[in-house]
Amino acid sequence: MTTLTLLAAACGGDSNPTPIVICEGPDCEDAGDQTDTEEPDAGDETDTGAPGLLCTDTCGSAGDGECDDGGPNSLYDVCALGTDCSDCGPRDPDATCTPDCTGRSCGDDGCGGTCGPGCAADESCTVAGQCIDDTCVAECGSRTCGADPVCGLSCGTCEDDESCSAAGSCECAPQCDGRVCGDDGCGGTCGSGCTGSESCNDAGQCELDMRSWSGATANLRLILGDALGATAGRKVCIYGTDDDRPYLVLNKLGLSSGQVVTVNADYVDAPAGVSLRVSHHFTLGLGDDTPVDCDASQATPLGSGALAANDFYSVVVRTYDEFLNYPCAANSSVDFCEFYTRANTSLPEVPCATQQPVLMKDGSRLNGSGYSGGVRIANFTTNASAISSSFSDSSSSPRGNLSGGSNVGINYEVPAESNRLRICPQYLTCDPRIDDVDYLLANLACTNDGDSDWMLAEATNSRFSAPDKNTTVYVFGNAGLLNQAQTGIQSNDVFLVVAHDVSDGPLP
Repeated sequence: MTTLTLLAAACGGDSNPTPIVICEGPDCEDAGDQTDTEEPDAGDETDTGAPGLLCTDTCGSAGDGECDDGGPNSLYDVCALGTDCSDCGPRDPDATCTPDCTGRSCGDDGCGGTCGPGCAADESCTVAGQCIDDTCVAECGSRTCGADPVCGLSCGTCEDDESCSAAGSCECAPQCDGRVCGDDGCGGTCGSGCTGSESCNDAGQCELDMRSWSGATANLRLILGDALGATAGRKVCIYGTDDDRPYLVLNKLGLSSGQVVTVNADYVDAPAGVSLRVSHHFTLGLGDDTPVDCDASQATPLGSGALAANDFYSVVVRTYDEFLNYPCAANSSVDFCEFYTRANTSLPEVPCATQQPVLMKDGSRLNGSGYSGGVRIANFTTNASAISSSFSDSSSSPRGNLSGGSNVGINYEVPAESNRLRICPQYLTCDPRIDDVDYLLANLACTNDGDSDWMLAEATNSRFSAPDKNTTVYVFGNAGLLNQAQTGIQSNDVFLVVAHDVSDGPLP
């Protein structure tokens, strides 16, 4: 049992505060109201028998036959709620109804009470809350509700789910509060309804419909390089070019920095043979597979052509906070230097990597039939148009950034010579502060020694050298920049996604 003691001054009586008790809990019915103060006189307090209600007779006019606490059914508002229990009954302190007697001197206050001061014995109260002489005779005729046209007196009332028409008949009252579509409860509809590409849900809100597809299908999955962390996610919506309803909705959680994540060959059916568009939208946590929040106005082309039936594809979405990145610069005099982190302010500032989705074709077919094994490195860093990858101590290969929206894959290379992969900062060749010798030493420190001052990321996986598997290593995140002392890379935050392409096991 829980008791809460409030203090209220008695209206018109003793100025000393008198305790008002709210009792909550299963023992209240038997225990009655309790206080830590001296028991009041027997006539001053009423046991309501119900927890949580206010009920005392401390109002100065309590017991005079008129309810004076301002609550429902009260005639006056001169005492605190629940202090005129003999006249008003127990009060619920959590009740939300507020009586409205503006311009009314009698009749209903909107909360089940009446407005004061009320009418004299020889008067009647009109529907508008005004007192008129009893000599006025109402002429309701066929009216069953509302005010009669002569005196304004009531011709009757309607049920709670009905409303009174202008003609004075009770009719079904539409229930459309907060609804923009759907049944109004009276055989009609709420609002203006939904568009042809939408349907109305149970809450009376319009939702975008999914679009069906009965033709040939390809295999599609989502690779997400969202660096906002695992509490964030992306909803990716796939549309045709002639309709804003999505064929398909894909979802994934974001990634945390420094991770090496494995993605299995989990594909879903997607329309083949038609041009497609794609949009992606932030979600807090893992989103759902409904079209809610899909926005075709943000869609861009998915790849440079239609998906081929039965082939395998990945739609790659890279997202990052542009305000948290250093700006990028370009060095047109050096290959693969379309953009990199702008440490030298003498170079022109250019946009970093686009966040437009990229379509990757998965799997390398041999002679147009079966698949041949191999591995490929996909540069999706936010700020490096060139990185390099190394599977041995003696060599490395440059990897250009896939920042366009129409790229359809890069070729697989033969199985790697080892299971160890290192990612290195090829973009150092773009920085005018670094000469060829300095770059060679930095690259050797990364590829040969795995020096953390120069290496961006590292992963080991047996699939890299497997002759019967296709694997893509996606490089996401911030590739950093050369530090001021030119002794290593700073601010790099790269993470890798190792994707099993086509099959988790041997290729078909």
